[in-house]
Amino acid sequence: MIELRIVHQKQEIFGEYDPEYGTWLISDLKSKMEIQKRFLRKGRLLAEDSVLRASELWRKFLSSRFPGHRLISADLARALLAQWLEKSEFSWAKSPGSAQNLFIYCAQLLPLFGHSQSEELMKEWWEDHETSLLRWGHWYHLSRWAWSQLDEARLVPSPWVSSWLNIKDGAQLIWPRKLFVDLGSELSVVEAQVLWNLSKSSDIVVLVPGPQWRQNFPKALRGFRFLEDKLGLGTPDKQKRNSISVPDNFRLRKYSSMLAEVKDLVNQVRAWMEAGISPAKIVVMAPDIEEYWPVLSAYFDKEGIPVAKDRVVTLQSFPDILSWLARLRMDLGMGLAVDVELSAYGNRGMAPHLKHEEFKRLFARYYDLEDLKRHQKINELFEREENPTQLLNCEEFVAWAVKRWPSSTSTEHLELLIEQVFQDSPQMTRLSLNHWLSLIEKFCSRIEVKLGESSPYGVLLLNLMSGEWVDASHLWVMGLTQEELRQTESSGILLSDVLSLERDMGFYINHPDRIQSEFELEWLLDRSWNEVMLSCPMVDFLGEVQTPALMWLKRIVELGENWQVCHQPSPVRWDEIQSLDYQEIAETLKRTQQEKSDLCRHLQVEWGLRSLDPWQPPPHFSLSASQLEAYLECPFKVAASRLLKLTDRPDLDLDIDRMGRGILVHRIFEVLTEPHPLKVNYEKEELKAIVDQARERVGLILADEKLWEPWRNRLVKMAEDFLSFESQWRRQYPNTRTIGRELEVVGRFDLENKSFFPIDTNNPKDENKPDMHLANEKSILFRGKVDRVDTDEHGHLVVVDYKSSGQNLRNHGSWIANRQLQLALYSHWLERGLSDLKSGEVVGAVYFIARNMDRSKGFVVEGGSKGFIEDINSHQRLSPVQKEKLFLQIKELTSSVVESMLAGEFSPQPRDKQLTCAQCDWKKICRAPHFN
Repeated sequence: MIELRIVHQKQEIFGEYDPEYGTWLISDLKSKMEIQKRFLRKGRLLAEDSVLRASELWRKFLSSRFPGHRLISADLARALLAQWLEKSEFSWAKSPGSAQNLFIYCAQLLPLFGHSQSEELMKEWWEDHETSLLRWGHWYHLSRWAWSQLDEARLVPSPWVSSWLNIKDGAQLIWPRKLFVDLGSELSVVEAQVLWNLSKSSDIVVLVPGPQWRQNFPKALRGFRFLEDKLGLGTPDKQKRNSISVPDNFRLRKYSSMLAEVKDLVNQVRAWMEAGISPAKIVVMAPDIEEYWPVLSAYFDKEGIPVAKDRVVTLQSFPDILSWLARLRMDLGMGLAVDVELSAYGNRGMAPHLKHEEFKRLFARYYDLEDLKRHQKINELFEREENPTQLLNCEEFVAWAVKRWPSSTSTEHLELLIEQVFQDSPQMTRLSLNHWLSLIEKFCSRIEVKLGESSPYGVLLLNLMSGEWVDASHLWVMGLTQEELRQTESSGILLSDVLSLERDMGFYINHPDRIQSEFELEWLLDRSWNEVMLSCPMVDFLGEVQTPALMWLKRIVELGENWQVCHQPSPVRWDEIQSLDYQEIAETLKRTQQEKSDLCRHLQVEWGLRSLDPWQPPPHFSLSASQLEAYLECPFKVAASRLLKLTDRPDLDLDIDRMGRGILVHRIFEVLTEPHPLKVNYEKEELKAIVDQARERVGLILADEKLWEPWRNRLVKMAEDFLSFESQWRRQYPNTRTIGRELEVVGRFDLENKSFFPIDTNNPKDENKPDMHLANEKSILFRGKVDRVDTDEHGHLVVVDYKSSGQNLRNHGSWIANRQLQLALYSHWLERGLSDLKSGEVVGAVYFIARNMDRSKGFVVEGGSKGFIEDINSHQRLSPVQKEKLFLQIKELTSSVVESMLAGEFSPQPRDKQLTCAQCDWKKICRAPHFN
């Protein structure tokens, strides 16, 4: 027998309920715990069947009536469907996401498959509903096929149990206790069918919403209408909808963002507590409270407000699980760049002898397993599975996966996962390795590990559907937006299709109600509350614009308030701390005296009130011309690369980066200028060999070897152009002879004399050699490599610096102003004898631009040298006096920089805050005050 009673009689009905002989059926775990607490306060212990969730009752029926069937999780069901689809003849259903869609359609259409004549009936129905046939007919047939596969395997996905009971053996269900059904809008029409079948052998009392609720929310309450029809109660007369009335204790607010909403909530909870309200009597709710929880927990902690919510993290949050899953993906050939990194550096003892900066450069752009060959030790880390599609049972997969767990790592988290795998996977289940991996990734995203206990007397934080039995007096509901409250359609089956099948064929199938959350909220607000706050944000935590919910808008319009105005939250404790003086912050955080001193000093630096403390250069500290230029742009550039030893080489990608191209071109030009006299008649194959040799010498690695051939052809063409240019140049200037290639220059700069002097690195008696690498207060070591040095029969020298393009390059007149010191320094060093070459007069220093084979920028000493170089360009021309003046300026500038460096002055002081910082490789880690 089944009896329908109005839900407003709930307390009266609850008084009739005897937990020894009855079962109270609810929808969620929180409500179950609240009911159990009520009896525990009275000293009564409850039997297992006294209070049950609906899903628990359906599972009990399944295990008792169908002991040969195995209940499986939705995740395992999806994995099985995905594998079956791969081997099926349904080619259109093999795209990503098809298994998920199939699972949704199966769950909805399952009630159609149990009827003996359902196929014939559906054929008739399709004839009258051709658009429905086009929209979801193919999914219907695929779902019937999937159902037969699962039925043959005797597997029942947990969300389908109620439908399964109806089509299998619903008429024979028996429950020995009187059943009180308190499911609200969670009662689906399929579950109502189960209850109707059960009522033939058991007594059932169903708590139903009043007529006005069933009228206002007919879709959400279809299950109750089904029972009314079965009992012959008929449909209640339609009543005129009552206008919304907003009680005096309701307040509605709109906020600019979710963060502002959280801040005002924290203030209000604090105010309620200061007014004497117990935290346990305060409940904070949202359509999805987990979206707010990370921010809410931080603000509640800072306020010292207790919360009745456990602090948990999912298994996938732990580094050992992350790196292990990455290793499995890599061995199956499914890995991404992040998986290579997690596998190599995620576990102690596995990391290869490779600096992380170099690793990031090599593998930031990772495409497939072939890319692992970029580094031998990385490649050797993995055991690639030859047959990832082989089918394994649960035990075989676990053995394969556990073998890849690092032996030095604790197995605590692994054991939690393996327990879930065995619990959820029948022994006969066979999946391919990639589907097993996908399944355990889902498990890792759901298994929770508790980090902290909740407070039994704290503020309650719940989803809307969990508030039915909450014993609280003050309520705040957050996130009242259309995006949060209204669900999107999950399948192509429209409500009109569902109602037609119900009316014409007698098939009752579920249809998700888009406004079910609105019903839950309205139902919640219908209770008696001392104070209620309803809020909506205009922007979520991701910056996405939100739309106020319709029910919120109706209420604020009824109150006559301006719904467009955003409420400004008052400062919270966190804001107050941040607004304190830094010394007060140190006091507030209860730091030691030393910690206070350090904190104050660091904050003064962050706020730009003082410079960074001096950074003492290490003993083995040397400089180059490019580092001198970098220091003049911003001292922190040198600190980052030379003191902190940071590197920022471009990631290896399908294209060769600018630095790699430059090094390779330098090496090719070096080889081509070695013969004397210059050889210009090379066969193309010879040039290819030279290019290949240059690549091998510089160790150039490509993201894909197939890209080398077109790159080699481009470089061969450049080599031909270079030889053509050099041939023409040397015909015009026959005295030209190249005597230096990648010429090393080494010397020291003396601060007292403001001059460079050479070091004989090959002479053990050189008094400077023992400490030649050491920086001191008097001098510092300089090193450099000159791309090319040409000479003539008189010993004159020309410095050539190869550049890929002429952008931003200047003639000598602008070098000091633009901090382009390289050519001038190299020229001065050669005249001072800082190389293995015999010192000589530098009569020219030019940039050789490889893109267009141009060497017109730089300087040429007035008059040049006949047959060697000419001052054909007035912008290049430089008199001997001007050259000496340029060298003097260079030495003065060098002296100033070296003194600053030796004094430890490496604070970020860019020459141009906009231009310099925009192009800086280190701007993400820089502590320059203007970035704060």
